[in-house]
Amino acid sequence: MSPTSIILGCKVFLISCILQVCSCNSETDQKIIFSLQSTPVILGCQHESTKGNMWTHNGKIVFAGNNVIATHLKGTLLLLQNYSLFITSSSIFHDGLYKCIRNASNVEIYSLSVEVEPELFLSVNGRNVTNDTVIYADKIMAQCYATRSKPAVSITWIMNNNVMEPSNDECVPSERDNRLTYNCMSTLETQIKAKNGTLMCLTSNHSTFEAQLISVQFITTNIPQSNQIYLSCNQKLPIRDMQNISFGEKLCGDGYFNCWKATVACDNTIVVAKTLPGE
Repeated sequence: MSPTSIILGCKVFLISCILQVCSCNSETDQKIIFSLQSTPVILGCQHESTKGNMWTHNGKIVFAGNNVIATHLKGTLLLLQNYSLFITSSSIFHDGLYKCIRNASNVEIYSLSVEVEPELFLSVNGRNVTNDTVIYADKIMAQCYATRSKPAVSITWIMNNNVMEPSNDECVPSERDNRLTYNCMSTLETQIKAKNGTLMCLTSNHSTFEAQLISVQFITTNIPQSNQIYLSCNQKLPIRDMQNISFGEKLCGDGYFNCWKATVACDNTIVVAKTLPGE
């Protein structure tokens, strides 16, 4: 569906009072619009060749004739030549009911809902990961975060094409956005039975944005132990024999392994030694 979607034909009975002047329209077609945050929106105001002369948002006048009245949306609304209302960049603060009025009668009525795509983060066994990260573990404690979304999204765990049951799910309003968006978190704790595979954290889609996912690979065989160093030639050297290795330039650090250029004293072979964090 496009970033701005319209649903027509919702029959409502509306009574609105503006500056102590009440207008009453029964059986009015209310247009329901979904817009993705930061997307421009145009609300037309021509119905049966009748142009409006006032725009309101949630009961507050925003335009009277061609004059800007409201200050709560100042700088984000423009009035077009045909009296359509142009929202230059929609935000959660543009949510609500818009009415185009002429002579105390509703010409057009819109219900605008601005949706916000979440930011997605995944943590596995205490470290943040991104797509295609390789996890060496036979147990997983993962947390998936979908932050500052509107509406709240649901989170699904999939391991090797099987839906997994989370140990905890919660969504709470975000204080950063005046409680208009949601921070959702799901926790998965499981013992891995397969030798390797894929773990995915997947969010639900909504009217204006697609589902999101983060996918990582896991391996349960040959899990590095904290008392060993792994060499590029697949040899294992116990910690007690570390005096036989002289470490030089650090070559990489991928968040799980750290690696250095190293020389093995016994045969002066240059290899890459990989260790767990902190070693």
